[in-house]
Amino acid sequence: MGMTRFIDWRSKHNLPKATAYRSGVVITKIGRLSYVTDEDDAAWQAKLPKVKTSRLAADVLQVAECSVKRLAELVADGKVDRDVVAARLSAILKQTGIEHITA
Repeated sequence: MGMTRFIDWRSKHNLPKATAYRSGVVITKIGRLSYVTDEDDAAWQAKLPKVKTSRLAADVLQVAECSVKRLAELVADGKVDRDVVAARLSAILKQTGIEHITA
């Protein structure tokens, strides 16, 4: 049974302190420190509503979209070689495994 300090657990899930305490996760106190077990974390995550895109993912996708549009502008202006951009983006997608995702 693995345990994570509560402060690290809430940081991992990007939760403010008050929200983390109200989240419903089981907190185990040992001395003056609080921990969340791996099993309790898994149970907590299983209760979360399933959504297609989290707010964080939406923000990251928006940044990526703006970056790709900016790259397209640079290519159109002749400041960056189109083949270099295509090769680099293709390599990044292959490294992450995203190139095989279909909508």
